[in-house]
Amino acid sequence: RFSPTSQYSPRLSPEPENIPWVMNAGGNVILIGGFSGRDLDPEIIDPAYQWLEANSFLDRAIIYIGDETNDFERVRGKSLTIRKRWPGLRIMVGGSKPRKELIGYVDVWDPITAGGDVYNFEAQSTREAQDRGEEVFWYTCIGPRWPYANIYNDHPLTAIRALWWQAWKYQVTGFEYWWFNWWRSNNDLAKGDEPWPLSRTREWNSRSFDWANGDGLLVYPGPEGKALPSIRLSVIRDAIEDWEALFILERTLEVARESGVSGELIGKAENWLQVPEAITVDLTHWESDPEVYLSARSEVLGLIGDLYEKLGRTRVDKHIRAWVDRHQEFLQESFQKRVAKVKGSDQ
Repeated sequence: RFSPTSQYSPRLSPEPENIPWVMNAGGNVILIGGFSGRDLDPEIIDPAYQWLEANSFLDRAIIYIGDETNDFERVRGKSLTIRKRWPGLRIMVGGSKPRKELIGYVDVWDPITAGGDVYNFEAQSTREAQDRGEEVFWYTCIGPRWPYANIYNDHPLTAIRALWWQAWKYQVTGFEYWWFNWWRSNNDLAKGDEPWPLSRTREWNSRSFDWANGDGLLVYPGPEGKALPSIRLSVIRDAIEDWEALFILERTLEVARESGVSGELIGKAENWLQVPEAITVDLTHWESDPEVYLSARSEVLGLIGDLYEKLGRTRVDKHIRAWVDRHQEFLQESFQKRVAKVKGSDQ
């Protein structure tokens, strides 16, 4: 459920030969990364853009041009160049909430869940950006620390489930994670020593940073270099499925209302979609008891099943597909208006 992309290396990712497989397997992001700390490079971007356009993947493509920066003038300059030369690329800035200095220049915002004033997530500006047809992802990276939910080894696994319930609460539609396999502290060993797990004398060091045990380590190196998933990675999968279950419940509720269904079933569905305070109140108050999340998932799926039985699954599935198509059209039309505005300013 993670698109294997590289936001810090100046390249197209996944590799072009792997993109069709990744997209068929459920990936939904293709990234031209590595341009947050350097100038745009046409020698890299031109062939990537041409390949994406020729293979009909341009609508999935994002170019990453800023990372935890307050150099808004530089971001605007890069954005104007992209709008003119590579108009099909959506522009993403990591480490920035939607800000007035960049409105019209950014298509995908990516604030940290909590951080400095430049970087931190903000509910109001997120809603306004979504109304404009922009997307808002968020991320964790080394921070934030407790009591915010994160995916450190030192946090309970319920923090991961809470993070995606919070994402639903604020209608965040993407999660960006800075590194998948930060094995550097285990691979950069003294000359003559063997890297873990071959070494018989060296224990695995899971502290990528002093206070961030396990951060950037969602997979571990197994035999012959095969990546082994962490328990946390499997819980991230479960958490994403929580979000998806709520999405399906909301779409199913829309069909129920159109059909005049009322009563206790509707009230229960509305309660879950608003995210009960028993699960999370805000970004620093969330439930740590795993039974709460297991019970919540069971109840949400039960409601979906009950409503499917009343409405007919075929009808609901058709509505979901139509809703997704309309939403994608809205995002695309909004994106094209932002591009056209820049092109029109040159005339």
